[in-house]
Amino acid sequence: MKKAFKLYIVIVTFTHLLIGQPTYSLWKNLEPGPYQVGFKTINYIDKSRSIPGGLSDNRFFPIQISIWYPTTVQWSIDKALPFEHYFFKTAEKNDFNELNEQQKAQAMDIFFNYAKYGLSIEFTADEKQEIGSKPTAAMANVREAPGPFPALLAGHDGGVWKMSTLCEYLASHGYVVISTGPLSGSNRLFRQNTQQVINRRIRTFEIVRGMLDDFPNINQSQIGLLGLNSDGISTLLYQMKNLTADAMVSIDGWEGKNNGYSYSSSSVYYEPANLKIPRMEFQQHESPENESLYVNTTIFDSLTNIDRYSYILNEFGHDYLTGNLFVLPQLDETIDQKHYFWYESVKSFFDAYLKEDKNALIDLWNRRNKNDDFFIRNERIKGK
Repeated sequence: MKKAFKLYIVIVTFTHLLIGQPTYSLWKNLEPGPYQVGFKTINYIDKSRSIPGGLSDNRFFPIQISIWYPTTVQWSIDKALPFEHYFFKTAEKNDFNELNEQQKAQAMDIFFNYAKYGLSIEFTADEKQEIGSKPTAAMANVREAPGPFPALLAGHDGGVWKMSTLCEYLASHGYVVISTGPLSGSNRLFRQNTQQVINRRIRTFEIVRGMLDDFPNINQSQIGLLGLNSDGISTLLYQMKNLTADAMVSIDGWEGKNNGYSYSSSSVYYEPANLKIPRMEFQQHESPENESLYVNTTIFDSLTNIDRYSYILNEFGHDYLTGNLFVLPQLDETIDQKHYFWYESVKSFFDAYLKEDKNALIDLWNRRNKNDDFFIRNERIKGK
């Protein structure tokens, strides 16, 4: 079986050398892997949980599951999903209902607000339409490559668009990325009952983990976690409770913020001694007005017995890490380069610790040493 799989990889790679890998405009100079990318959505109703009024029209708990996966179906602009597709899916996550034209027109407002208030970039209606219609690397519901591939359980903290480019990139390099987010309105509830929201997310990860038997192209002995923003807390506590993953990455995870430390350590599942897997984290670098946003490394510093890679990216704010603003064409080249750095570092990290690729581990350190001006070594605070 292993020989057949290796032969398959050789054939796929040689085929791509002959026909050439497609270039994806939203990726800029980010280098794709040997696979094209498929995308599909599973709408799942969890009947073990009910929903209080205001978060969903459903009586039971809706879970929108977004999946990027490797495929050998040749990419073309005609098959590619437009970027706006991810925003439509985000707007459907509470009830799974298709959007009307007015809702579609408003679906990307949150993304453009990230650009407006985070980067002071405003777009005309025509420019918004152009960005929304750009083809992604993903094709809907195309056949899966046979695998088996490592699986990444991802929490995108809100909308499937927030880490779509990263997930496409990882899928092209031979990963199945299975992503979920909290329901709309969860931010308000988070402020009122933080542990209830965190526990909901942990339960969602447990349900999705239990579905992996239904994915024949997944290697269940190679499971990674990928948490964005508040889902940095969720994935951290999920692993402390369940001990089922083999490596984890946190992208500006809230467990690394001042108030995030208390949110995490107050959980009944918080146990640093249970975290025995390699970990990578990236944190913002800016001047937040709110002290609660300052970087707090108390949790990170307690993880002393694992391989751990920690970066505070120089002059690289929260919006870049959590808003998928990499797709915008007018970013400075240094900002694009820092995106390449952290995307490629995440890929090399999972290659090293899930695929046990020794060259990837070397590449991880070489990239760190080559780009040490991208991140800050001493600008940290440690909470009380």
